[in-house]
Amino acid sequence: MNRNKRKTASKARIRMMDFAKLQDHDLVQHVKNGHPEAFQVLSDRYEMLVRSIAAKIVKNDSMALEDVCQETFLKALVKIHDLRDPSRFKSWICTIARNLALDTSNRIKSGRSVKYVNENGEIFDFIIPDTGSNPSELHDSSEIAVVIRDILSEIPDIYR
Repeated sequence: MNRNKRKTASKARIRMMDFAKLQDHDLVQHVKNGHPEAFQVLSDRYEMLVRSIAAKIVKNDSMALEDVCQETFLKALVKIHDLRDPSRFKSWICTIARNLALDTSNRIKSGRSVKYVNENGEIFDFIIPDTGSNPSELHDSSEIAVVIRDILSEIPDIYR
């Protein structure tokens, strides 16, 4: 059994080496045909480019940079079947990276970003919007919201 595992691992290495010799459009076709190893070659090939694009946009936020890079390759893998011209993979993945980095940067600029890790190790990114209000204004607005909800709850369902 150990021998079979070594043969399988050896075949996988040989296949990866074969894929490494291929051009992008051929690798994309292999991914579309059900060979995920081909996507690993693409992601290895463009990891530094994606990282540099994201780094220029999200600046010094290392967590955001890692998130953008991971999301870029995940989105590319999920959407690769939508790529009409496989020879444009490089520009396509650069566009994904740029758009995700811009979205992340805008979310961060619009408020504070808070990371939360639950008991399963899942990471959630929460944005706390900057309302520009001081705490007493926020308290007043929350009191107004309670009054409005109370009034609306008294309206008969037929009029809601």
